[in-house]
Amino acid sequence: MGLFSKSSRVAHYYYAALQGLSYLEPGLMLPGALQRFYPSLQGLVEVHRTTSSLNSLQMIANTMSKQKGFRCHITALLALSLPGIDANDLGKTQHTLNFIQSVAYSIPMVPLVKKGSEIHDTRLAEEWVQGEMERMEREGQHIEIDYATELSDEVEAAILRSSTLGMGEFVLALLGKVFTLLENLPDASHLRGTTPEDNVINALPAALSPLFASLSPELFDLALEKLSSFVSTHVVHQARDAMAWILNALCKVNPEKTLKVFIPMLIANIRNEIDYNHAASDRSSGTDYLPRDRALVWHVSMLGMVVVHVGGEVVKYKQELYSIAQYMQEKCRGLPTIHISNYIHHLLLNLTHTYPL
Repeated sequence: MGLFSKSSRVAHYYYAALQGLSYLEPGLMLPGALQRFYPSLQGLVEVHRTTSSLNSLQMIANTMSKQKGFRCHITALLALSLPGIDANDLGKTQHTLNFIQSVAYSIPMVPLVKKGSEIHDTRLAEEWVQGEMERMEREGQHIEIDYATELSDEVEAAILRSSTLGMGEFVLALLGKVFTLLENLPDASHLRGTTPEDNVINALPAALSPLFASLSPELFDLALEKLSSFVSTHVVHQARDAMAWILNALCKVNPEKTLKVFIPMLIANIRNEIDYNHAASDRSSGTDYLPRDRALVWHVSMLGMVVVHVGGEVVKYKQELYSIAQYMQEKCRGLPTIHISNYIHHLLLNLTHTYPL
């Protein structure tokens, strides 16, 4: 019960103990842990227990991913953790992102069902997890589970394959939650230091980088389409830096696919803002951006992070990138020019960096 202590110092000692003991004796530790964590994630107990459960799951995610039977619970736990991403509770949001990061480092986000398989949906995994949850509730805190003898390899493989069919839905739901979170964050320019907002903004690319890297090609295309659609049709001025870092995390995984989508789209949007909305057309005084300039600043910030740390792929677009830089320097005035300089800086940084083969 020390895991649910309201003293953070005491709870962290228990998290470390749980991590070490689960590594040494997973068969003894994991059943009781899951028996306590499932009700917490479902909101059936006190709110602070949800945060403690997310912290604990972060510690044992890697061990669970290697243990027969217990790894079948991971996708269900991921789905149950999603409501934790909430702009009204940034502490819980950070713990949720840390758990997702831990899972992404432990397993590939790849549907394991092959063509012609008898498994077509997540029903088998959902029914099995529901049965295990009822069993845990029935047997209480002293539950004993031995999946090594209870599950044959064939049955476990079928459950595991079924559970992975929900990964695409999870990725899209996660990105939707992240977008809603960004739209409700306060303006980062007014925040300084280690505020909860700062911590969440830093946790987003840290969690999404390994997630994007672990996606199958099909799921990566889904994430790319979702992100490109959001960037193209939304301007969330207060979250532009956070969104730019997320975009960069995606681009570093597969520069060929992502730059082909983002560079033409962002350049077209920048030209439209300058030509038709007259963005950055005068030398505005003050420290805040004019409303008409915000879309331009959004798109230039995104472009600046799309072209950095992505290697030689940018060379394919050298004419377009050089042309838009020159065009912005000629047409733009005032505060937005800071972001134009930043774009050129990032482009030069990318071109002068040494990349391993």
